[in-house]
Amino acid sequence: ASHVDEYLQNRSLPIWASLARLRTELYRDVQGIYYGHSRELELAFGELGPFWGRHYLFWHHGQPLTLIYEVFSPYLKKYLGQTNVTDTDFQK
Repeated sequence: ASHVDEYLQNRSLPIWASLARLRTELYRDVQGIYYGHSRELELAFGELGPFWGRHYLFWHHGQPLTLIYEVFSPYLKKYLGQTNVTDTDFQK
């Protein structure tokens, strides 16, 4: 992925803003979805887990451009409401 610098010229901008500015056509390939606890995230957000996360590849012209790993803010539940998922739902 040595051509990433061509698309992410301004590292101070969010990745999506850089790609949208260049009107880069992308395919987002979700590789994994996560739901779990992390002491580090609890300290960073100042909220107890569990947390939702995902990682995905951006593809451009059939080549992988970059891998994104993101964790969703627990503050989203303020706007979206509580989820009905429990830890035991993922132990099946």
